[in-house]
Amino acid sequence: MSEYDKPVGLSRSESGTPGECEAMPEGDPGPEADRMAPDAPTPSDPLRVVAEVLAALEAGRAPRARLPLQVALRELQQTGRVPDVLLALRTLAHVDLRRGRADVALRAARAALRLARASAGDLDVEQTLQLLALSLREAGRLNEACQTAGEWLGRARQRHEPIGEIEALRFLALAAWDARDWDDAFFHADDGLEAARRAEVPILVVQAERLLAGLLARAGCLYTATQRLTPVLRTLQDPHQEFLTRLERGWALIGIGEPDAAARDFRKARRIAGEWEDPRPGILAAAGLALADAVRDGGKRGTAARAALARLERRAIRYHDTRLASTVGTIAAALDASAPAPGESVKEAAARLVTLAQNSTSLLVTDACVIEVAWLAKCASPTAPYNTALYVPPSLE
Repeated sequence: MSEYDKPVGLSRSESGTPGECEAMPEGDPGPEADRMAPDAPTPSDPLRVVAEVLAALEAGRAPRARLPLQVALRELQQTGRVPDVLLALRTLAHVDLRRGRADVALRAARAALRLARASAGDLDVEQTLQLLALSLREAGRLNEACQTAGEWLGRARQRHEPIGEIEALRFLALAAWDARDWDDAFFHADDGLEAARRAEVPILVVQAERLLAGLLARAGCLYTATQRLTPVLRTLQDPHQEFLTRLERGWALIGIGEPDAAARDFRKARRIAGEWEDPRPGILAAAGLALADAVRDGGKRGTAARAALARLERRAIRYHDTRLASTVGTIAAALDASAPAPGESVKEAAARLVTLAQNSTSLLVTDACVIEVAWLAKCASPTAPYNTALYVPPSLE
């Protein structure tokens, strides 16, 4: 789904050394969180509590288990086993991130980082830096997120760890995009693609290609994005990567006025997601398909699509995923708009792209704008080449 849905640093590492765990600071990770769930008995096996919460997160659920998890954390702190305490703290942070409580998640992530720096190995520190960077980005503290990710990147390079380097560059690209620093976003994403190619890890190359295409689409080069993603799909063998790539291309296709092709991508993505335990990816694909179906039938399926989107939004809310519910709601609002804003003409779109190329120091962006303008010159719809009112892709992953 998104970065915060991917638990990072949650495996029990042997790099940590047994020792005295630091006490949890007052308010870390938040006394008000005890009221988020009914009182629960003290668990007899705290690690089992942590494992059950992790299993629920991986299955797409946001368990109301914060109090039992805190009780388990306190018990683990008394044992002095650093790896176990780190696991519990990181799990606690992910529960709060899933529920959209990034400010609360920061407390657990910072406590985990202090513990990792004091008593754990380099890999534990790096993984916890990744979690803290994610929490800071979710909280909107982008400068701090980039500083944290910079340390994470430096440590990965120092350890000559290509996967850590690629993940850190990807994160920096996303954070720079959030901060509207487009050039930095493209530079980091391009560096990540080069690093993935050097590492010769196909799945990371695909992920980096998809990120670049997603950034280009959101910068206004929708046609160019579809052209980058199409050859990627021809070589894909990993279902998760195919799902994400089809979702990304489906939205770009809607944006350039090709709802039939978009519907095929969304339908294939929904079929892939149907094999997974986590229902949320399927909800996202189904929302895109409902919109594409409504558009390609000239509005004939509009009523059915609105009803489907309402059902999907209720399902998203049940899974306590605020970002997913917001995305589905935005898609429904795009379909409901009775008088969408008029789209820009070919001439206006070309002028915008020329300005983007002139203001960017990224050769990748310049090349994409050239390709996009060439497509506009041959566009069959000179009045409105882009369906921007219906282009509502989920957050970049």
